[in-house]
Amino acid sequence: MQNGIILLVDVDALLEERRVENNVYLLDNTKKLGSIGEGTTDLTTNIVGALNPDGSIAGEAVMNWLPYGIAAAPNPVLRVAARKDHGAARFHELLAELKTAPPANVAKIVARHEKIANQQECATFERKDGRHHEVPMAFAHPAGVSKGETTVSAGDLSPLISDITGPAVDNGVLYPAQYGSPDALTEGWYWSATVDTHKTGLHVYQIHLLVHRPVGKKGEPVVWKPETFVVNAKINVTAGTIANGFTGYGPGVLPLVPQLTAA
Repeated sequence: MQNGIILLVDVDALLEERRVENNVYLLDNTKKLGSIGEGTTDLTTNIVGALNPDGSIAGEAVMNWLPYGIAAAPNPVLRVAARKDHGAARFHELLAELKTAPPANVAKIVARHEKIANQQECATFERKDGRHHEVPMAFAHPAGVSKGETTVSAGDLSPLISDITGPAVDNGVLYPAQYGSPDALTEGWYWSATVDTHKTGLHVYQIHLLVHRPVGKKGEPVVWKPETFVVNAKINVTAGTIANGFTGYGPGVLPLVPQLTAA
């Protein structure tokens, strides 16, 4: 079974209070199977299915984690915005300047607008080793605020998961890894793990949540600096029998309504 876990993060509050309690909310898709603590920081995901209906040992379960910022647009949206051509707006700005400019300044104005048009809006991110790198990304500028001012907040960016660790991993219950995916909403990467359903009981693991704090003075470029927070979570592997979510019985053919044939 695919067990999905969503982390909803209030990034601004998390960085201000520096604690995950009441700032990170975990939800999964197995509430009906016995998960507890839905919508809180203390989630216990119930993993059912240690045995097949015939009594034989079942295969492993799968877990997937995806983090989202409560106030953030998905990162691909910000990337697309950075690549979007705002040609019409720039054209109107150019015409407005040319209408009042003396002939001697026309060439300089056109050259300046061409340079702006060829520039790609980027955000500067700092790695853990202190190095900086540029990422094409555009944030919305509130009305009435000039482009030179710092208008972004930490909540504009969704968090990332950098690792899955803890006793459940050390004891061979969880086998996590980062995978690539064509799904644009996950930036092509997501964390997943197989679960050894033979090791029943309660197991603790840690989700390493990476958020970025925008740092910069007025008139200077903003640098997004990484900070890591650890979220404790649990899985409860029970010795139940694998069941079909539609029928409540073992795996098999779904009951279908017979087709009526014309007389």
